[in-house]
Order: sequence, then structure tokens, then C-alpha cells
Amino acid sequence: MEAIQSKKPSRYIPTDVRHAVTKRDNGRCSYVAPDGTRCCETRNLEFDHRVPFALGGQSTVENLRLLCSGHNKLHAEQVFGREMIQGVIQAR
Repeated sequence: MEAIQSKKPSRYIPTDVRHAVTKRDNGRCSYVAPDGTRCCETRNLEFDHRVPFALGGQSTVENLRLLCSGHNKLHAEQVFGREMIQGVIQAR
């Protein structure tokens, strides 16, 4: 009897999903500060999983958003803790 192999989760984001997220977010960081101000950065954008990939988040239009590198790092620190993120950065 052959074992059924499950497909390993992938960080790959399909092109159509990338385009849809970029269009929805108007090609800029989607971070909104507590005072309601939206970040205006249009460079150094990264696709961020609202529910992190490491916690089972999928690469869907609904779960992805554009964040500038600074706000993506902030989100990661809020979810995983500053010490863990600093350790990951230093290991690179």
C-alpha cells in the first residue's frame, strides 16, 4: 500500500494573486496607524500574510496585503515577539 504524500505548504504567491493584491492596495503600503493615517510608502513593498504563513496562513487575496518593509517587520514583531524577529534577522 502506497503512502499518500501531502503537498508541502509553499510561500509561492501566484501571479494573479500578486496582481489582485497590488491593485486592491493601490500599489502602496496598506498599514493604517491607530489615528487612521495610512502609510504612503510605494517602494520596498512586501507581501504580508495577515494570518502568518508560519501559523497556517494561505497565500490568498483575502489573506495578503502590501506592507512596506518597516511595517512588515512591525507586524512580525507584534505576532512573534521582537526577540525572535531580531534573532531571525541576525541569523541571515
